[in-house]
Amino acid sequence: MPTEPVSLSPTTAKGVAGQYINLIIRGVMVILYTSLFVFTLVMVGFTEIRQANMTAFNSLIAALEQRDASRALDFPGLLHTVEDARSRNQDLLTSFDCANVAAAVIPERREQTQLDHFVQ
Repeated sequence: MPTEPVSLSPTTAKGVAGQYINLIIRGVMVILYTSLFVFTLVMVGFTEIRQANMTAFNSLIAALEQRDASRALDFPGLLHTVEDARSRNQDLLTSFDCANVAAAVIPERREQTQLDHFVQ
């Protein structure tokens, strides 16, 4: 019994290539759905941890933000700048020679002030 050689006709080649392409697409889809599931599971876990330990989680976040802020800013330099600006503004305010307006009473207001005194 002689065996016939396998002929690779265009339909057979297309079928094998199509099967491999389908296999690759299914593999990619399995990987994508698995990664989406793992990502969702991790995010739900973080949400549950946050809800269960709200106070501890908030204090952790506050501590981390404060640590990052202290690393990012030069607080002594910033404080020195604010103190210098405050002292310059205070010197500017004291340099103005303002008349004492409270001591000066307008004549028509003087009469009203005396009348208000008698009404009480």
